[in-house]
Amino acid sequence: MPASDVKTPARRGDPCRRGGTAWLLVGRALRPVEAMRRQVTEITSSRQGLRIPEPPGTNEIGWLARTMNTMLERLQQAGERQSFVSDASHELRSPLAVLRTRTELGMAHLAATEWPVFARDVHREVGRLDQLVEELMGLSRSGNGKGAAPGSSVDLDELLLTSGGRSRWKCLAEIH
Repeated sequence: MPASDVKTPARRGDPCRRGGTAWLLVGRALRPVEAMRRQVTEITSSRQGLRIPEPPGTNEIGWLARTMNTMLERLQQAGERQSFVSDASHELRSPLAVLRTRTELGMAHLAATEWPVFARDVHREVGRLDQLVEELMGLSRSGNGKGAAPGSSVDLDELLLTSGGRSRWKCLAEIH
């Protein structure tokens, strides 16, 4: 039988060529994903404001970029709230230390302490601290823009001073 009579299957191109074409097409289709991956590697705790470039259109790549940006925004806000609460807790230690010191001095010098004045002053300061803590808790839970914006500075010492002033206690203490 002559070779021209043998039927061969239709050839659709060389397998290597087809594989190379597929590789190029997939590479081109995934180029925006690679750009997103590179951008995500740049986002650190010191560069939380960076976002993923959102390609135009309403395809899966655009949806992925928008979803990632929404997630990054939520993570940044949560970190800012946590930092705010941590800073507030640290700032509250000073007035609490004053109360503790006043109490310890009063207990150490029972006869020299004016207990009714002491009790009134401590009660007033504890009420102010309680109110401040409640306000801080409300701010930390809020995400609705009522109050300090996340990331803004709040001078808690000034807030304490202007919230009615600190009591000036007389304390008689002997230094040995």
